[in-house]
Formats: sequence, structure tokens, C-alpha cells
Amino acid sequence: MLARKICSLVASVAAHAIDAVAVLAALDILQVDVAVVALERGVAGGMTILAAREGEDFEDLKECFAGSVGVGGGLGPSGRANG
Repeated sequence: MLARKICSLVASVAAHAIDAVAVLAALDILQVDVAVVALERGVAGGMTILAAREGEDFEDLKECFAGSVGVGGGLGPSGRANG
């Protein structure tokens, strides 16, 4: 299986804000390097955390994130676009 086919299946959403765990994680057992970091502030329930993904080149990453909202995108509290 190609890495670009797996990248969107790694983790989908945090189900709740406290003691959150990945929901809909990949079923395949692959060797994946991970880094566990503390977030600066609490995360709202249902919030997706954008994780860094590794690709062979920039084109793999563009295909992986096509049509998704990155960090700073989406709507802010006022309803206006953030980024």
C-alpha cells in the first residue's frame, strides 16, 4: 500500500476534549514514527488535530491534503475566514 493512500486514514477526529484518543485510526499495523507532545491549551470536542505527515515528495502531500482545511483555515469565532 502506498503511503499517500494511508495518510488520511491515520487518525480522523478526537471524540472528546478530555483524555482524547484517536477515533477511526488505521487498522493496518505499520512501522510509524510518532512524537507525543502536550498541546498549549484545551481542544474542543470533535476537533481534528492536524498532524505532520511524511511523503516522498511535495506532490504526495498535495494529494493527501487536497480539499482539506489546514492550520489557520476555516471560520473563526466571528464567522469570517481565518486564513
